[in-house]
Amino acid sequence: INNFLDNGYGIKVDRDFLKVGGGYAFGGSWELTGKYDYQKREGTNLTGAVMGSNGGNPRAAILPAPVNDNTQQFDVGLRFTSDVAQFNISYWYSKYTNDESTLTWQNPFANQATGLWQAGSGVGFPTGFGSMSLAPDNDFQQVQATGAYNFTPTTRLTGTFSYGVGRQDQTYDPYTINVAPLVMPGLLVPRALPQASLDGKLENTLVDLTLTTRPIARLNLRLNYHYNDHANKTPENQYLYTAGDVANQPVVPPGQSPNQVASGAIRVNLPPGTTENKFTVDADYPIARGTSLRGWYTYLKTDYSVGADELRYDTNVNTLGAELRSRANQLVSGYVKYQYDQRRGSDFDQNRPYDASYTPAQTTATAFDNLPTLRQYYVADYDQNGIKANASLTPSGPVTFSLQANWYERKYRGPDCGGPNDQVLPPPAVMPSQCQGLQNQTGQSYTLDAQYVPMEAVNLYAFYTWSQLEQNQDGRSYAGGANLAAQSTDTNRNWSVNTQSADNAVGIGGKYAPADKPYDVGFQFLYSEGVTSTSSLTGTGLINATTGAVGSSATPDVKNTLNSFQLFGKYKYSKNLLFRANYWYQQLRADNWAYDNATPTSSNNVLLNGQQTPNYTANVFGISFAYTNW
Repeated sequence: INNFLDNGYGIKVDRDFLKVGGGYAFGGSWELTGKYDYQKREGTNLTGAVMGSNGGNPRAAILPAPVNDNTQQFDVGLRFTSDVAQFNISYWYSKYTNDESTLTWQNPFANQATGLWQAGSGVGFPTGFGSMSLAPDNDFQQVQATGAYNFTPTTRLTGTFSYGVGRQDQTYDPYTINVAPLVMPGLLVPRALPQASLDGKLENTLVDLTLTTRPIARLNLRLNYHYNDHANKTPENQYLYTAGDVANQPVVPPGQSPNQVASGAIRVNLPPGTTENKFTVDADYPIARGTSLRGWYTYLKTDYSVGADELRYDTNVNTLGAELRSRANQLVSGYVKYQYDQRRGSDFDQNRPYDASYTPAQTTATAFDNLPTLRQYYVADYDQNGIKANASLTPSGPVTFSLQANWYERKYRGPDCGGPNDQVLPPPAVMPSQCQGLQNQTGQSYTLDAQYVPMEAVNLYAFYTWSQLEQNQDGRSYAGGANLAAQSTDTNRNWSVNTQSADNAVGIGGKYAPADKPYDVGFQFLYSEGVTSTSSLTGTGLINATTGAVGSSATPDVKNTLNSFQLFGKYKYSKNLLFRANYWYQQLRADNWAYDNATPTSSNNVLLNGQQTPNYTANVFGISFAYTNW
């Protein structure tokens, strides 16, 4: 701790880039293209380091972690183009290499003689070390073919097929480094890792087919089928952890298997996989001069490859939309669009992934991990309504105004939330019929912009945007052990949080690009300010032990202000050589109560690093050149 307070450290990452690309036309309809990208990073970033064993001893620290890695990407493609057919086949390869595989640190909570973290006071394994793996080496390669064929002047078929494989097989670090003779006495780790590495493998197969046609006069029809299979071939294994580098490995008595031991430190990794099938029908038809009506329907089905380990076996999303577009005359045009989305799916069981990843003895003893009536937003049912409208006015040739509005509301819902599938506690405990989790989201934005073209070579513009996002979340606070049944069903322990973010942005810019000159220049200025407000409501069963406060409360607003200015231009020196240059100034000022005035010891259980809300001024200069037809 004293080292954190007195010496400090810097966080900095240097990046080096190399990009090379080119192409060659064979003549006729064939062309070969290729590109190579290389990025090298060196420095330090921040990461969380845990030295605690459980929720009652959640010791952790924010530490600097070394960054010394590189990413290489290479792709090559062969393209064919004719009047009726186009075809492209490409190969893409990416490799990530990390020269820093492990971060190791000494337990920092045992080094303070007095104060909150006294030596031996609630500190697990004070003479030990912490260790964690950093980002592992991995690679990915993909083959993709795309093509299109014009059957008639009004009927065209396009398609894409791709197959990619990602692998990660870096050797595991040991369960803990706190073993004899490095640390005496060391932690007891009698069972070895189930295999030498994760042996991770992901296979992704994509098929996309689109048919556009005009079956009758003036009716344009688009049919699309999209298939995406994300197969996770990583093997499942059971791991017996040494929790937080401070606890012995769970003891498995002689004659028993790990499945007979009730321990939260015995887990099975659950590799998730999904298969998506999506169908879309999209049609538009002119209903009057200058006015057309468009409608579309989309069905998306998502299946989970190991449904018995997931919250749901499958989900489906139905989307229905309509758009009316009109150009009344040369002065006025616009459109209004409405879309309705609905997600449903198979039965929702909060305990399926819990039962699959923990031992039967643990799930029998603890009943559940998350509240059974919690509905995770990423798979929960919802109904969403959205409206988007645009109106453009051109009062004179060089001046154009437009106003755009966008609004949507998404409401999350069950299923069940207290029904038979959520009654996992023995009677008489009953889960109330109330969904927990994200309840609703409302977003809206409005933009007014103007464009002025006083002459052919000059284009000036300005815009103003106001946007807002609001969301509400409900939950219930409960503890485990003997209090689990009483607290998890007590609605007096409910809480809710409302978050509202509003942003204002204004910008002006312009470009001068004379048609008879080999250069163009431009500028852009942007000002943006945002405010996020958060308020909460707590039930009568959650009285603050210090202040006795209960009811509504609010945290300070989070604010940020950004000023950005850019100058850019290019100069075509010759037919083959092009130069570009730009200057970018940016200033950010922000206030965030979660960071401001935080010291390393502001938290009872986490050793912080004194990081404050970002406030900076940056000046960026850039120059580049491109050479073609070589």
